[in-house]
Amino acid sequence: MKKANPNFLKQILIFTSITFAIFFLAHLTHPVVGLFLRKLGIIRHRPAWSYPLITFAAFSIIIGFFIALFVSISIVRPIKELINSINKVATGDFQSKIDISSKISYIQKAISSFNIMLDELNSNEVLKVDFINNFSHEFKTPINSIQGFAKHLKDSNISEKNQQEYIDIIIYESQRLSTLANNVLNLSKIENTVILNNKSKFNLSEQIREVVIMLYEKCSAKNVDINFDAPELYIVAQKELLKQVWINLLDNALKFCYENTEINITVKDKNTKIYVSISNYADPLSEADRLHIFDRFYQINNAQATTGNGLGLTIAKKIIDLHHGNIYLSSVNKITFEIILPLAQ
Repeated sequence: MKKANPNFLKQILIFTSITFAIFFLAHLTHPVVGLFLRKLGIIRHRPAWSYPLITFAAFSIIIGFFIALFVSISIVRPIKELINSINKVATGDFQSKIDISSKISYIQKAISSFNIMLDELNSNEVLKVDFINNFSHEFKTPINSIQGFAKHLKDSNISEKNQQEYIDIIIYESQRLSTLANNVLNLSKIENTVILNNKSKFNLSEQIREVVIMLYEKCSAKNVDINFDAPELYIVAQKELLKQVWINLLDNALKFCYENTEINITVKDKNTKIYVSISNYADPLSEADRLHIFDRFYQINNAQATTGNGLGLTIAKKIIDLHHGNIYLSSVNKITFEIILPLAQ
């Protein structure tokens, strides 16, 4: 059986109390009111039973006036403010917060929710502007570089050595531009994904091992060893997306680690979850780096690092979030990313 709404019962009780109060006041004061009305000549001879009714009508008018005034102040005004602010938001003005408060809980909740929504819209607007600015800057840099060195190649007086150097730079910048474009497209696709499709059960340890082999040449270039310790563990997940996580995290570890060091990877399972740890020896991170490392286009100033585009860790975190997992960063003695994923989803 459906329970009665407590607020509805409260309203009935208040209405009943007001009605009872009016009748009680009318009963107590009707002789005085009748005498006053006869003095004014409003009534002359009325039956005695009619005085309470007249008194009741008078009190009803007075109390009705105050009730209307209360409704106007407590209900109508906040609702008008809310409507005006909503209309401003519709035109793109996200600064129209409502400062007034209401004693009526439902209206106050609506005002609070509206103000929270404005904060979210403001935050999203700032992120959008920052994204466009960073996006434009990141794309213009390699394009300008390609254009500049392409013009140098038209000079017939350049040496064969310089010519080869310029060609290598153009190839490198073209690859960087291609990577950036792919990362932006991947990020856009991931952000528009709500439910993961095509999930399957696969060997997670084997997948990470494949990524380690893929990055062998980069490891050799910095003389970095990768220590991989993992039992054969299976997970239910979106295979291709999760592979991108390991590529991005290991590539990031290689980018920032010292030469002639090692990267350690461990994979463990505990309480229906898988724990993946990736650690490397690198310069310690600042507080700002730790706070913003997963932000779009955020790049760490590090002497060991080659140029990136600041999207790899953002994409990795988005994919982990889609799998209902978590990623944690620690920067004590070495840089460690710990990823926690459910075994089955």
